[in-house]
Amino acid sequence: MVNPRAYSQILKDTRFLDAAAYPSGQDTLARGEIGMVGGLHMVVSHNMPASMALVMDQKRYALRLTKGGIYSKVDDIAAEDKREMYFYFRIGAGVLHSDACVKICNLASDADDL
Repeated sequence: MVNPRAYSQILKDTRFLDAAAYPSGQDTLARGEIGMVGGLHMVVSHNMPASMALVMDQKRYALRLTKGGIYSKVDDIAAEDKREMYFYFRIGAGVLHSDACVKICNLASDADDL
C-alpha cells in the first residue's frame, strides 16, 4: 500500500509490473491496485503517508475482529425536558500474523536508503 504521491517512485522500479500487463486469468484486481513489485500486489491509498509503504502477504496477513454485546446509554436533559438514548457495540481488531506485514519508511525520492 502506497500513497498516490509515492506512486511515481514505484513506476521507476524495474521490478514493477503494471496491473494492465497481468497475464490473462489473473485474479480480480483489488480496489486501487496498480500492479506488483516482487510478486506483491501494490495498492494506492490516501490513508498511507507519502514517506511510507505497507507490504502485506495477503495469503497470510489477516485481521481478527471481535464484537461485544449491545450497550446502551441514557442521558436525561432536564433543562430541555428530554431524554436521549444511545445504543452501541464495541469492536476490537488485531493482527493474526504480524510477520506477514512490513512497513517501509523513508520512501522519498531523495532518500539514500529505505
